[in-house]
Amino acid sequence: MGEKLYVMHLGDSRAYLKRGDALYQLVADHTWAQEAINTGILTVEEAAQHPGRNQLLRYLGAQKGMGVDRGIIAPGTSQREEY
Repeated sequence: MGEKLYVMHLGDSRAYLKRGDALYQLVADHTWAQEAINTGILTVEEAAQHPGRNQLLRYLGAQKGMGVDRGIIAPGTSQREEY
C-alpha cells in the first residue's frame, strides 16, 4: 500500500489496473470522441457508435513538441492526479 504507479501515455494507448475482480481504466484517450465526452458534446454511449470515435488528437510523430499526459486517474473515480 502507498506505492504509486507512474504512467505516461499518448494517443489511444490505455493503461488499466486490475484489483481483485475489478478492472479500472487509468488514463483517458487522446481521441476526438473522448474530447467530445469531456466537453459534453457526446455521451459515452453516443461516442461508442460515432464514426469519428477513433480519430486521434495526439499521437507520436504528429509534431515536434507534443503534450504527453503525466498523470493517473484514481481507481474507482474520475479524479486525475498529475505528477
